Amino acid sequence: MNTTKVYVLDCNFLQNSDLFFYYYQKMPVYRKHKIDAFRFAKDKRLSLGAGILLGYALKNDGLKEMSYNANGKLYLPNSSLHFNLSHSGSIAMIAVSENHVGCDVELIRPIGILQTAEHFFCDSEYELLKNTVSEQEQIILFYRLWTLKESFMKAIGLGMNLPLNQFCITFSDAIPVVRQAVNQKEYSLKEYQYDTNYCFSVCTEGKTNFEDTIHIVSINAEKVI
Repeated sequence: MNTTKVYVLDCNFLQNSDLFFYYYQKMPVYRKHKIDAFRFAKDKRLSLGAGILLGYALKNDGLKEMSYNANGKLYLPNSSLHFNLSHSGSIAMIAVSENHVGCDVELIRPIGILQTAEHFFCDSEYELLKNTVSEQEQIILFYRLWTLKESFMKAIGLGMNLPLNQFCITFSDAIPVVRQAVNQKEYSLKEYQYDTNYCFSVCTEGKTNFEDTIHIVSINAEKVI
């Protein structure tokens, strides 16, 4: 059965300009271009953190080589593994799997929950949110649904080209399930807990042996500078 691993990194340490420069210099050209394209320092740190996390995760699985496909998407040319990156707030996340995989992390913050869900989500998801008792539970459920939906869109390879209301997330005995007619394939979903200020979700094609815990990557700054 397919095995999926998840890694996370808190990028706050990159507020140190020496550390930022140290790791920026180690990045391949494509990642430097991504970092440079961002206007704000916070986004540059997240992009650099994602690059650090990608290198760590692939090295942990014995992989070094990466390339681009015809659509400009990174892939591992000499491996059957797939990966997907996400970042939000100060957190970078990567999922590595033997099948096509998508992941999403979102910082939980108050927004127009019901208005957004009514406009973008399918009817059953909107009703689930509307019937949630407390405002805080409603906010958390919204982000759970959002990260699960985005991880599916990334795993299926369509991203935001797939409308959010064209498939639905349901829960069976608290386990998330996707109902979709985009293709005839089966998908597995899992939520992770790391920081209560964030929601973390992963989706893979086919049946998956998700590791129960995520790998927390820490950087020892004293060994770097």
